[in-house]
Parts: sequence; C-alpha cells; structure tokens
Amino acid sequence: MYSRTEPVYTRIPILNDFLERWVYKRADVIRCVSEFLVDYVAKKKISKEKLFFISNKINLEKFRKLSDRSMDEFLNKYGLNRLEGKKKAIFAGRLNFQKNLFNVIRSFAEAKKQCGELCFIIAGDGPLRDRLHKSVKELNIDDSVIFLGNI
Repeated sequence: MYSRTEPVYTRIPILNDFLERWVYKRADVIRCVSEFLVDYVAKKKISKEKLFFISNKINLEKFRKLSDRSMDEFLNKYGLNRLEGKKKAIFAGRLNFQKNLFNVIRSFAEAKKQCGELCFIIAGDGPLRDRLHKSVKELNIDDSVIFLGNI
C-alpha cells in the first residue's frame, strides 16, 4: 500500500529508474555518501569517472564517552525511557526524498504486523516531516513511531 503523500515517481519504479538515469547522465559529477551508492549508480551505466565517494564524518568518540547518567538524561528528555524492553529501529538524518523514508515506514508497518512490539524512532528534520507524519497516521502506526526532530 502506497501513501498518498508519497511522490508519484517513487510509486512507479520504471519512472523512477528513468528519472535517475536521465539525471545521472546529465550530471558532471555525482557525489555518493556510501560505496553502495557508487556501485548502485555505476549499475545504471554511468561512468565511474563521474562518481565520487565522500563519506559523512561523524565523531564516534563523542558518543562513546556518554556516561550512563547522560544517557539516562537523554532518554528522559525525549521520552524514550518508556520504550524499555521494546525492539527499536532508529533513523537519524535529514527527512528528504533521497532517504526513501516512505518505503522505510511502509516496511516498518509490515514488520510491526508480524513482530508486534516494535518502535521506530526518527531523529531529524527536513522538507518531508509533515508528509511523513501524515503517512504514519494513514498506516495507523502513529502509536509506534516517534519523531524526535533535530537532536
């Protein structure tokens, strides 16, 4: 089931594929944020010379140094301590079309039907925030999806 809030081109795979190839062929340079994306774009018969992998840098040490106390404060601040014992899926990033979150949310809804006590935590903001909220309500999973916004 597709959400009405989803763009048409994501609901029609052949159109999505055509648009991707059309844009890729006309680009001078394509920046990819993962090796997976480099391979994905190259499979669209795009010259690897156009493709550049530039990773997003995250300082993992900042997160490793969190004490139990600061972790508890974080969980309390965002109301996540109530999820103790539940299985959680977490997304952190910009809420835009490139992340394909409509598909992720649909997949979560299907997984929840089969697994029961699941929770999906979405940390981030972006142009699709309102449409994603609407999609979550349409799929009747708003009791299991938490939008934290920017943290």
